[in-house]
Amino acid sequence: RRVEQVSQIYQKLKSKALDFHLEKMGLKLLCFVSWSVGACVAQSRSWFFPGDEIRNYFLVPDFPLPAQFTIETWIQPTAVNTGNTKHWLSYAIPGNDDCMLVNTDHFAANVWQHVHITWDGIINELYIDGVAQGAVWSPATAACTENSAGALVIGQDQDTVGGGFGASQAPRMYLDTVAVYDQAWSASEVAAVAGRQCIDSGDPSLRGAWYDGPDDNSGNGYTAEISAETTHVSARGCCSGGGSCFHGDGTLLLESGSSKRFSELSLGDVIKTSDGKGSFFFKPVLTLPHANNSEPAAFLTLTTESGKTVDMTPDHFIPRCDKIEVTAGELNVGDCVLTVDGKETLMEISATSKDGVFTAITADKFIVVDGVVASPYSQLRDPRPNLTRERKHARKLAGASSGCG
Repeated sequence: RRVEQVSQIYQKLKSKALDFHLEKMGLKLLCFVSWSVGACVAQSRSWFFPGDEIRNYFLVPDFPLPAQFTIETWIQPTAVNTGNTKHWLSYAIPGNDDCMLVNTDHFAANVWQHVHITWDGIINELYIDGVAQGAVWSPATAACTENSAGALVIGQDQDTVGGGFGASQAPRMYLDTVAVYDQAWSASEVAAVAGRQCIDSGDPSLRGAWYDGPDDNSGNGYTAEISAETTHVSARGCCSGGGSCFHGDGTLLLESGSSKRFSELSLGDVIKTSDGKGSFFFKPVLTLPHANNSEPAAFLTLTTESGKTVDMTPDHFIPRCDKIEVTAGELNVGDCVLTVDGKETLMEISATSKDGVFTAITADKFIVVDGVVASPYSQLRDPRPNLTRERKHARKLAGASSGCG
């Protein structure tokens, strides 16, 4: 039956650029769909490098680092490392394999961190979640930049250009989205974007951008070589292009006992809501942020153990059973989510493209969509900026995932 389902999905989606990865976790399918919306790929991926081996890496060959630059990425080391032995970033040119070599000593384990590295021609600086960590490599010579024979590598230390990797120097880590800009951002410019989970593909200072695979989304043609152990649906990637929230076919239960789709909902309709702590209510709809629309978007379909399914964009917030709000793209098969019937294990995550994005705002923190408790807000449309810091802190305390228990 599973093979038949895979075949059916393929038949439906083969007109789009499809890359799928089968995971042996309940024999479920993780399906990664890539398609363009304007200049932007709507669905991103993250890559896992298991460390202590040489076969996994992110490599951009023949890549000239700008004379001044900023590198932006998101990484999650899975182990704390000290002692300058594991190197997550390196840049080499002929005659100098240590132009840039950055270890993992500054990072926390098992939590995503937003990373910037800047070089203004004299000084380099590492920022983690907007906080400066100081210079992280020495020497940093101007002779290393604008060299078309250079190689940028993440996940390995280069002893030769684009190779010479050593297993003992490879960190165990997740990587998501890499962007190189031809400007050295100031501390205030880094702080202004700290915590975001996407890049602007239209930024004219982009030298290279990779968030969905090896293709360079900056348009400059620097194709990457990516050898990852596993690939995962991601909430990070491109900020522009495509809407965010729920799909218009998502259903909400009304106080009358009937139900309505998002696309049919009106102001004043009294819908089922939740406090995220096990209590449910019925509250009137106060705001409908989206007019009736057919805006294209990337959606994740979340399927629970009882067969409940809900479609939401990867950047949409949803509470796990540990009461921490994460984006749908941060969920993993096996995580525990809240439903009208209690806690349920997430059994399947699939990705697709659909038209029409909707949400509904009430006086309560969460709404119930297709039987699943979710936030009415997405990451780019959340008017509660103080919660971003609280979510980040809570995730650091609780770890990266939550199973039903």
